This record gives sequence, structure tokens and C-alpha cells, in this order.
Amino acid sequence: MKSGKWSYPILFFMFAAAALAGCARTQPSRFYVLTAIPEAENHASSDFSRNGKTIGVGPVEIPSYLDRPQIVTRTGPHEIELSEFDKWAGTLKENATTVLAENLSTLLATDQVYVFPWRTGISIRYQVMIQILRFDAVPGEGVALDAHWVVLGDDGRRMLLMRGSQVRQPISGTEYNDIVAAESLALGELSRDIAVALQTLSE
Repeated sequence: MKSGKWSYPILFFMFAAAALAGCARTQPSRFYVLTAIPEAENHASSDFSRNGKTIGVGPVEIPSYLDRPQIVTRTGPHEIELSEFDKWAGTLKENATTVLAENLSTLLATDQVYVFPWRTGISIRYQVMIQILRFDAVPGEGVALDAHWVVLGDDGRRMLLMRGSQVRQPISGTEYNDIVAAESLALGELSRDIAVALQTLSE
């Protein structure tokens, strides 16, 4: 039959196309995390730890266009790019909040740092609320981090200060590992601004 004559080439083409599509789909995703500053940067006195001055970090807000699994880079003044295979392990908001808390713990030499929302019954001496307005990365160029932050006292009932920070951090390369490393360093600079303010308040 004529229909049988053409069935084998058609089947071969279909299997080949499926195999090629399968190969295209099997490219593995790569997952990244922000990292905290090294413990060696602990230059603070033990005042916070000695006097039990607890610190609460959060809520931390980030722009909605960054709050997604894919790592976002900026390709122009009005254009961003979402990586198809390079993603955050977890969420960027939670990762950034945790790193900021770890940084403050190191910089202020205290383990009394809690991430929002903390357990009921924990009395917070200083609560740091952070709104990240910009956290843009241009591969091969740099990271721009702009943030507003406030410090509240008396378990969040009293505002103690309101500040803004602008951080510019060069990116050493164009790989996503280079981008995430530079973003980690930028969060470290923001953490240092906050740590200096908290030390001043505690004096």
C-alpha cells in the first residue's frame, strides 16, 4: 500500500524531532545564592552581645520585577533580561533578608539578630525595615543598589532614624557567578551603613 511506503520516513522524522527537542530541554538549570560577608570582618565591640540588644531585620521589600526565580539583569535604560537557566535557589527576597541579618550579626558581634517574622515573645530592641528601590546588575559593568531603611525602637513602636543608601559595586566579569558575587558585596556595603547607625544608637 502507498500509505505504508511513506510511514517509515515519517516515523523516523518524528522520532528525530522528538530527540532533538528532548536534548534542547535537558540543559540543566544553575542555581545561585547570595553570600554574607566573612566572619573576619567582625571589628565591632561586644556591646550588643554583652547587653542583650536584640536586632530584628525586616520586612525587606524588593521591586516586583526582581521577585522571580530567574536572575534579572539590565540590558538598557528601559530593558531587562530574564535568564532562562540561571536562577535563584529560593527567593531573592528571603535570601537578601537572611544575608543582611548574617552581615549585621558579624559586623555587630552579636548572635541576637532575628529575621522577620520572629517568634512571639522575642523582644526586639532595634527593628530594621528596608525598602530596596533598585538592585540592578549590568554584566561586565556593575551593580546599583539603592535602598531606604528605617530603624524602629521599643518593639517597633518608635521611629529612631530614617536613612538612605546608594551602593555602586563593579562586576569583575560577565558570568552569572560574577553578578551574584557583586550583588553580595553590594548588600555587604548596605549592611555596613546600617551597622554604623545601630552602633551610634547604642552608645
